Amino acid sequence: MRSIKYDRLYCGPDGKSRVQRGLEIALTTRDFVPPAPPIEVSRLEPASTYAFLVVPASFVGDWHPSPKRQWVFYLQGEMEYEAGDGSKWRVGPGSYMLTEDTTGEGHRSRVVGHIDALLVTIQLDP
Repeated sequence: MRSIKYDRLYCGPDGKSRVQRGLEIALTTRDFVPPAPPIEVSRLEPASTYAFLVVPASFVGDWHPSPKRQWVFYLQGEMEYEAGDGSKWRVGPGSYMLTEDTTGEGHRSRVVGHIDALLVTIQLDP
């Protein structure tokens, strides 16, 4: 069985954000779009809304929580994040992250380089 690896940004009991890297979503081979051949699919999860975001190259977001529990998919540009525990990491095109730090101090984020970041967020049902 294959899996997809992702990062999770969440709030710890002390109100500080943390990152878990390399978590996995299991994929199962099944008939998802018959009559096409079977493909690998994750479990279907409920979602409520989505948005495309253009984050300007000059963007620096000081400490802020995520607006909702959401998946963020990075299509263009590069961003750097800092969690409350001091962890720093960068994401770019093809990256995706589950943000769940909706309480506490949140995280910092900024666009790296001179290219606007293009993101898609899918907000999840509670």
